[in-house]
Amino acid sequence: MSPLSLVLLFFVACAPAPIPDRHAETARACALPSPFVRESADPGALPPIDDLCVEHLAYDLKIHEDVRRSAWAPWVFESLVQLLGRPAGALTEGAALRAPLIETLADVKARGGGDEVGARLYNLTADLIQEVRLDDGALRVETRGGWRRLDTPPAAGAIDGPSGAGSWVHLAAHDLGPDHVPCPEDGREACDAGWDGALGAEVGALELWSRACDAESEPGSCALLREARDRQMLWILSP
Repeated sequence: MSPLSLVLLFFVACAPAPIPDRHAETARACALPSPFVRESADPGALPPIDDLCVEHLAYDLKIHEDVRRSAWAPWVFESLVQLLGRPAGALTEGAALRAPLIETLADVKARGGGDEVGARLYNLTADLIQEVRLDDGALRVETRGGWRRLDTPPAAGAIDGPSGAGSWVHLAAHDLGPDHVPCPEDGREACDAGWDGALGAEVGALELWSRACDAESEPGSCALLREARDRQMLWILSP
């Protein structure tokens, strides 16, 4: 083999793997409204999620059948529809959106994960999450770097789809940066030292969706996004 061939082989072997654009096909299957309006203040009034959409979401996020039959299902699929369909605002740095997430989403685009920022958030999350299943009643979310448990499903009357979408970004982003550190107040390992961890990714995603949220058509959803953004930002210890 020639030296040039060896060099090319080295670069191909070391090149980052592509990120599939799952968003495009699943968005078509889910027949999302345009513009995307899915007001979540009254979950009982939300349009139902049809079976084809559920199938695509379950395939993308590797969701086991036992989750689909559980009390988790309404929260799981409503929050995933929000992650799939919610538009994102401008990818510019600000108080709630920092360089680590901007750089990550630029890398997602370079690896084929979509042009539109909202699509990149979905494709990144679907790429990093390897399995979602039940574990003694808890929701166990596996990523390449480990797993996390969510212990209590939200009540059926309190499904928070918009900010719940940020929870998926958070869970996936544990693969991207340092793990949580103890919080100063109580010592629980629920804080992040800086913006390069899971909380920084979640807050940034919530900020991006807030920037594009139309407060006239979705006052409840916009409020939920802002509240979740501000609440989660408090757990990031660097200013």
